[in-house]
Amino acid sequence: MIPVIRYIGAYGKAKSLIDSLRYEWQRSDEVAATTSETARDSIEHAGVALVFKKSSIIKRHKGDVWSKYGEDGKLYATRRAAKTHREFWVRVGSNYITGVVVTKKISKTAFETCRDFCCEKGIPLFVFTKKGPYKQVMLPFYRF
Repeated sequence: MIPVIRYIGAYGKAKSLIDSLRYEWQRSDEVAATTSETARDSIEHAGVALVFKKSSIIKRHKGDVWSKYGEDGKLYATRRAAKTHREFWVRVGSNYITGVVVTKKISKTAFETCRDFCCEKGIPLFVFTKKGPYKQVMLPFYRF
């Protein structure tokens, strides 16, 4: 199965990358996510994503359903699945996040933030290769 990922910064702005990573790590609700196997599949403006365990998946959609939160705090679809990309609803938080993936060229500072976060949490850091799947980065010794 292609990994399920949630792009950081694709759905709104936080104060900083580290704030976004920490926020997603401590959450305990459900969020929208997608799949991406190569850089060609990635959202253009998002350079960092979280990788989720298969067990985090609550629901799979055949396309983008433009999810919103209901009054009960659960996601609901606002339209029929558009065939742009597959959407998943996943449980989020430290029990379900298995890594961080860098999906495009990012600044050295942003990369170091991701690396340090992964080292702190004991999870792997991945990068997209130009044409193929993720490649795991050796931590903490990777040099940008």
